[in-house]
Amino acid sequence: MTYELYWERDPYLVIAYKKAHEFEIEKRNQEMYMQGLYNYDAFKSVINSFSWGLNGGKGARPDPYMSYPIPITRREKEAEKQRNIAKTLAWVEQGQKSTTQGGD
Repeated sequence: MTYELYWERDPYLVIAYKKAHEFEIEKRNQEMYMQGLYNYDAFKSVINSFSWGLNGGKGARPDPYMSYPIPITRREKEAEKQRNIAKTLAWVEQGQKSTTQGGD
């Protein structure tokens, strides 16, 4: 806020500028948090693959890095929900096929 705005304009502009500044800080904080999530996932993938290699390829396979961004908007969250439903249905269907093919 400039000197002229502060002293010569509407005094309520100070409140608006303060709220705008708080929103900027909150937005930046959320951006940094998301960056931390991406870094965490990347490091986790690398460390898991490194430890998997040290064990001679035994144990659990390393997790691959994310194939799509972390959902933020409502539309992205809805798409994530649909992907999870499709994965679950495929998993259930595969389980049903294996039990019917396995025999008694």
